[in-house]
Amino acid sequence: MRTLTLIPEAASYGIILLVAYCLASFSLSAHIYSRWLAARGVPFLVVHCFVLGLISGWGFMIIDPRHILGTSPSGWVLALPVGIGSGAIAVWSDRAIIRHLSRRHLVRGQRFSRRSPGIDRNRFREAHGVVRVRPVSATTQPAKSHSINPRGRNYLPGSGEVLQSGLSSIVVVAILEELLFRGLLVQACFLLPTDLLIAAALSMSVVMFALSHVSFGWPHVIGKLPLGAIAIIGVLTLGTILPAIIAHVLFNVRVWRDQISQPVFAGRS
Repeated sequence: MRTLTLIPEAASYGIILLVAYCLASFSLSAHIYSRWLAARGVPFLVVHCFVLGLISGWGFMIIDPRHILGTSPSGWVLALPVGIGSGAIAVWSDRAIIRHLSRRHLVRGQRFSRRSPGIDRNRFREAHGVVRVRPVSATTQPAKSHSINPRGRNYLPGSGEVLQSGLSSIVVVAILEELLFRGLLVQACFLLPTDLLIAAALSMSVVMFALSHVSFGWPHVIGKLPLGAIAIIGVLTLGTILPAIIAHVLFNVRVWRDQISQPVFAGRS
């Protein structure tokens, strides 16, 4: 039976496309969601999981999955305790960073509100993950549109869209994101010719992972840097992606529980 083997040039183009799609996965999901599926009530994380799954399938056609899962039994055994510990540290770091930065933003917002009575409090609440519900009368009907953004710009989903999805979607997103950022992208980084370029590319992958959470607010972007750094250290140390997956799943579950327990404000806009 003959198998299809990519020539070096085709493999290089495939890796370039893989890196581009990995880095733009969230934006691509947001575009598909806002353009066609948001008005139909499809949860954003379902769309995101589908996009991540397609990119992962493309990556596994180019990169051997054994390089990502590893071949060392000791690495698989240590993956569970290392992943649990890494997830706990990442959760603590994320909470501490967001709490500190949110406190600073709150102080600045209070100072600015005394100078300018017209401060946008709704935007401030959304930046910190607090959902404000607007009551809708029985006679009010939402306008039909293929895009939820009237200006035609790409809409970046925030915490409201995450709350619409169940815990299973949160877990699947964590697994697929690790396959992309700490699996496929890490393997692509090691194809670079020098150690300096490899180190720079690995660092950039951590930064890009954090930036993919920009729709939740800049405090959340900075708060995701420890998770990305800890996850990639675990992968490089044990030679398998399993500790990163475990850490990210635990992190997402804790964040999801925190999000659903946040207060919901109701009232007139």
